[in-house]
Amino acid sequence: MSKSHHQHLLISIFLISTLVQYIQCRDKPDMIVILSRHGAREPLNPYYDHSWENPSYLMNTGIEQHYALGNILARQYSDILKDIAPQEIYLQSTYTSRAQMSVSAELLGLFHERSHKHLPNTTKRDFLLPYANEDLLNEVVDGIIQNSAMVPNRLQFLMQKVHSNQEENLLQITPENCGHIKKGQISRTNNEVNRAMEDRLKKAMQKIRDLGYDVNDIGQMKEFGDTLASRYSDNKPSLDGIPYDSQTYKDAVFGFQWWNLYNLLGTEMERSLRVFPLYNQLIEWFSTKTQGTNPLKVVLLGGHESSLFPFLSLYNITNHTCFADNYEKKNAGKPLAFPDCKFPEVASQLIWEFYNDSENPYIRLLYNGKPFRICSGSEGVECTLQQFIKELPERANNLTKESFDQFCSAQVISQSTDEILLTLTLGFFGIVVGLIIYLFLSKRMVLSHQYAKGVAPEDATIEIEPSDVHDENN
Repeated sequence: MSKSHHQHLLISIFLISTLVQYIQCRDKPDMIVILSRHGAREPLNPYYDHSWENPSYLMNTGIEQHYALGNILARQYSDILKDIAPQEIYLQSTYTSRAQMSVSAELLGLFHERSHKHLPNTTKRDFLLPYANEDLLNEVVDGIIQNSAMVPNRLQFLMQKVHSNQEENLLQITPENCGHIKKGQISRTNNEVNRAMEDRLKKAMQKIRDLGYDVNDIGQMKEFGDTLASRYSDNKPSLDGIPYDSQTYKDAVFGFQWWNLYNLLGTEMERSLRVFPLYNQLIEWFSTKTQGTNPLKVVLLGGHESSLFPFLSLYNITNHTCFADNYEKKNAGKPLAFPDCKFPEVASQLIWEFYNDSENPYIRLLYNGKPFRICSGSEGVECTLQQFIKELPERANNLTKESFDQFCSAQVISQSTDEILLTLTLGFFGIVVGLIIYLFLSKRMVLSHQYAKGVAPEDATIEIEPSDVHDENN
């Protein structure tokens, strides 16, 4: 080989090596934000199945799902998790125990190889503590070491940030904390869209009634489908007459899922209100990461299907229309027009990966492990931070912090004001009526007193002076 060829080969190897390192570097995010739906739970309403002991609570299956999810993410993001410190992790979930427990299980799975001290490499010295009964202490410590137990470390004791339902400001904007959304949900009660879906499921509901279950409208179908789905998640036998592979089972679960998608997602403005807080928080996290002022590497957010709905709609992945269309196509044996339009099952997750490229920081979104395009201004799945920030106004109906507060906080105040005015009006009316009755009775008492003294009232009337009125509070 000539000297020039040798030099060219070395240069080629160097360039390829540099390119591989660059690609590998780009494949390693500097920060991840994970928004997941809680794991499998008991049904919210046990009306159709009284065998449940803790309605709405997380099942053991739900814990196992999130522990497994944590294990998967630990492999997927092993580089970012290496030598991670507690201050580099942020946890937040909604007020429900099922969301909090899911985040905890996911955390244990995520750090399962780093959050324990593996024994028997541990010595008795590691367990020194002041305890009067030394024999008992030695017995316990010897038992831990001999059984090769796994001892937790500080990564297992991270605290979650939790707000009340009324004060939730990031993960789940609901009727309880946003008046506009409350008004929207009320307006959809039994509207023409719900009635149309109810009509489409009429035959399925009749079959369910024929089996002895009281399901008469789309709302009851939602509750019934939730019960069936929970039984399936818990590996319980199917309800009598409704095998898990039957069309009736599929129709009921579809009714439950479609009702949630349509009624909980709401209008485009409602969707914008729901994504606005978290979208802005993502911008803040990623922007401060580029400035070197954000120490976070991992963010775990625990929510519900309603937490995922608005982002799935925002990115044109799932909405109630394509979901219903897919269901009809599937039942007819036809190709799906929207293969990615699926209901976010329990333990579904959205993951924003942030790559702090020095020249052009960018973001990727994965939904259940699959990347999706999130910026209209980009051709691939990578969205620059600059474009991500630029597209927020058009994706969120040009909301600002002030307009968000007007739609949500101000609307809540308006609702409260109406209730206060009604209360005051009724209270004032009651006071007036009470005062009239009081004056009437007082007049009768004065008249009786004068008659008892033999003093006849002039023209059967009498003026009551303040001193004549008896006040029990004096």
